[in-house]
Amino acid sequence: MCINYYNVCINTMANTITESKSFGTVRGNGYLHATWTIKNGKFISSEVSKCALGIYEKELENKKQNEGISTLEEFNERVEDVLNVIGFSSKRVGFDQFDKKYYDEESIYHYSIKGSRNQYMFPRGVVCLNKKNEFFFDVANIVYMINENAIPAQYFDFPEINDTNFNIPRSSGIIQYGGFVPNSSFKISRTRGCIYLYVEFISKEDGLDYQKSISFKDFVKLNEITKFLIKIPKLNKSKYNFSNYTYLDDLLINEIIIHYNSKIIEFINMFITKQFSGYDVTKDHENFKYIFTKK
Repeated sequence: MCINYYNVCINTMANTITESKSFGTVRGNGYLHATWTIKNGKFISSEVSKCALGIYEKELENKKQNEGISTLEEFNERVEDVLNVIGFSSKRVGFDQFDKKYYDEESIYHYSIKGSRNQYMFPRGVVCLNKKNEFFFDVANIVYMINENAIPAQYFDFPEINDTNFNIPRSSGIIQYGGFVPNSSFKISRTRGCIYLYVEFISKEDGLDYQKSISFKDFVKLNEITKFLIKIPKLNKSKYNFSNYTYLDDLLINEIIIHYNSKIIEFINMFITKQFSGYDVTKDHENFKYIFTKK
């Protein structure tokens, strides 16, 4: 087997490969479809691909030598590694993606990363974990939010409207009622630099369901919004049961909580400064609660 970031050749029995410069699909024996991609110069593959390419066995060998995470850097890397593959739908049965261990299938839960629906439709955008590792999931939500410049819609409260029945502008110029797409986010556009939200509606013309992105500016103007609130969940040690938990030691857990709570404050301050200059903001950094009132 030979793998190169830009040219892939596989010398295994009855396997063929199709590839491009940044994305490929492995087809094993005509039945198995496994995908891989390159992100920031790093090889990233689906769960099926790791098995097909023999990568997973090497990972297991490495994990046997280290049954825990000992530094903030290692923790950060583990969370990023899991987020890097949420675009793939294949998962290993009974496998916790964060601590890389197998559990009874009944004890593995599937969670959608909060606010990921703008990019991923289920079963993509999902991570699998044992309940005891819920702390990893909560941190992953923070990292995803910061990396994507996106705040989950569920963190917003608009007291002047109904979240499932507000005015939405159509490209035809028609205004009709709709709501936020579940598990979507308010995201800063990389190309336009302003906030867009993901909405859904039933077309008056054909009765079909549609989804589209609209600008925050159009949203607040059409719905005459003068105030709203953002409340972001804060990492709180008391939420978790860390008794007899050995994968992270107590000092590291404290360091992680302090680090990521401070990251949330940095992020929301950036978001407010760049996107909400037309509002007076009451900041409660202690509880991560922010009240916006139109100037």
